[in-house]
Amino acid sequence: MQRLLILIFISILFSCKKNTVRFPNTHSLVINKQIELLRIAYVLALKDSIPEIYLPCKNDYYKKQIEPYLGFDQHPLVQTIRNGEVWSGDLPVLALAFDADFNIREGLDTAYLNYNYEWYGKNLDSVATLLADFKKEIQYQHSIKPDFTNFIDSIKTNQISQKLNAFFRTTNTSQLKIYFDPLNNITNKAITFLNDDKDNRHFLIGYFCDHPDTTSQQLQLEWDEDYRRIAIHENAHLYTDRLLDKYYDEELKKLIQQEKHKETYTNIDEIIVRGLTSKIIGHYYGENHGKEDIQNQPPASKIIYTLLDNYLETPEMEFEDIYKEFIVHLKSHFK
Repeated sequence: MQRLLILIFISILFSCKKNTVRFPNTHSLVINKQIELLRIAYVLALKDSIPEIYLPCKNDYYKKQIEPYLGFDQHPLVQTIRNGEVWSGDLPVLALAFDADFNIREGLDTAYLNYNYEWYGKNLDSVATLLADFKKEIQYQHSIKPDFTNFIDSIKTNQISQKLNAFFRTTNTSQLKIYFDPLNNITNKAITFLNDDKDNRHFLIGYFCDHPDTTSQQLQLEWDEDYRRIAIHENAHLYTDRLLDKYYDEELKKLIQQEKHKETYTNIDEIIVRGLTSKIIGHYYGENHGKEDIQNQPPASKIIYTLLDNYLETPEMEFEDIYKEFIVHLKSHFK
């Protein structure tokens, strides 16, 4: 599971018909059929060009959801992806922009879609038409119902939402919506472009293996420390997005764009969230775990990790106050 820490390479959900398992009040875990449909086209488009370690794990799910459709690799949707310039591993999440009839949903964050998905985000009508035709031509079927019981029970036991609310000092009652993407051996992703209740938190998780041919023959989603880290990391983005928009200014942007930082990791959002994730892990699961995690993060994330000591020692401090300090110190770091 070491692969889960790799957040690289070209690096939801709500549909009318989906395999859904719910647990009381705060969580749901789904396989979204439309995401899987776009993922099939994505895999067909890139299966011969991406590194093997990013290909889907070849288990029973793969045999039923990829192998029957291998002959459709010349469909216009597949060719569009193959010949395009946006190959990010979370591209199939864009399927959430459409309802079950491939109509574009209302209230989407179009600025986010345009920036992150480029041609696809700017041409949702064309994507919807291609996706609908692809579904019709391949006569798409989805009948697999994995057993999520142990994974769900582990999330309930770990109280992820409650711990994050406590850490970020918010009293919001939230709905944690996890979208499981079994054909995704590339990335995990917080989902923020949907027009949904502000207290709903969405994120995508993949299914990872070190080599596609060495995985278990059965799809088995099991909670472990890596998935725990992913859940904390991706959800932390949802607490910080508003503050990033508010405090990420031109001064900081110019600083990280300096020639001397050309080879430096400068993704401010990730820098902050990675430091937060390590501190949250240490706070709730043992300081040694947090210290071990932060050693694998960029140097600037260690600044965030250290600043959070004062935040945790000052119960009356609001998270927005410490976030402003993050920005000040990051500006000094990148000068």
